[in-house]
Amino acid sequence: MNSKNLSLELRSLRHTIDDLLIAQEKLESDHLHLQLENEQLQHRLTNHRQVIRNLRREISKQQATEAHLHAALAAALQLQGDADE
Repeated sequence: MNSKNLSLELRSLRHTIDDLLIAQEKLESDHLHLQLENEQLQHRLTNHRQVIRNLRREISKQQATEAHLHAALAAALQLQGDADE
């Protein structure tokens, strides 16, 4: 191989290496971006789970209050019925 061909081959290899390094940097940047996005999504998921848990507790409390109110109303109506007799 003469020196001109060798020089062209080396230049081609340098360009290939440069392209690979640029691609690697892009992949690393994309990976970092995806990691940050994943962390944000995990945080949002945790927050949503906490909201759902709190809403379920609130519904449970409201259902218990409603049951007590129904029982109190039934007792009051029973007392009123007994008093009317």
